[in-house]
Amino acid sequence: SVPTPWQVVSDYPEEDGWFIVQPYTFGDLASEIRDSGWYFGTIDFDQTKTYDDGFPIRVVGFKYFDYEHWNVYSGDTPLQEALKTADFYHAAYVKIKSIYGDYPLPKMTIIGPGIWQAGDNYLRQQLVGWNRYEYIPHHMLHAFFQSRMDFTGRFYYLLSEGYSTYSEGIMTADVSGNPMWRGMLYERKFHYLRGQKFGNMAQNSSQYVLGLVVTYLMDKEIRTETGGQKGINDVMVRIWKEYNDPETKVWVTDEQVLGALKEVTGRDWHWFYDKN
Repeated sequence: SVPTPWQVVSDYPEEDGWFIVQPYTFGDLASEIRDSGWYFGTIDFDQTKTYDDGFPIRVVGFKYFDYEHWNVYSGDTPLQEALKTADFYHAAYVKIKSIYGDYPLPKMTIIGPGIWQAGDNYLRQQLVGWNRYEYIPHHMLHAFFQSRMDFTGRFYYLLSEGYSTYSEGIMTADVSGNPMWRGMLYERKFHYLRGQKFGNMAQNSSQYVLGLVVTYLMDKEIRTETGGQKGINDVMVRIWKEYNDPETKVWVTDEQVLGALKEVTGRDWHWFYDKN
């Protein structure tokens, strides 16, 4: 039987409109969902909330798709929970901007079911419930850096993923005012390994587990070297301010990261790189 025509919403803010698609089979739908970068279905809600600082966040949800257990924990509607999630995204945006003095992406679309992607002038995120708020700083920091720069060499995994994973617990705790998230950070890493969540465990254990450990050790050593005056955020701010380029994507090498560490701490860091 032929499905009822579905509305389609683009994930990309520059393509804001809706249109109708008539699929011929459910296989057509499955292929489109997997390959097109578009979401479609029966619209549950589509609303944009603009905050006092002018930053807009658009939330889009589809009926019959997984809202990741929002209404298990409260009596709110999916839209109300989506707007709460948008508030946390905005709070994380404010926190990141306070650290770096900048946020290069002018708006966000939060869309369900869960996926995330960043582009030159937009950030598409995933709708998550309060019990998964640690995903938000992780993805927002990825989008922040990858809008203009990324790491190459060994730090591509150990620092790019490690810093974002480290921030899941640290920044989520700061934004929410709840220290529980620091403990949840480490518990979640054990789940990655114990549950074999990813197909490529060698790569993902390096990114999400070893990267977290190296970032944690780096932060601890920076604080020791500076008498508690500096930490990992100071190094990442230094890298961002020195290398980000709004015109083209920059690749930051291991040696440049080590140079930033020396500038912040006054100490050569090749020993740390060789050891860890």
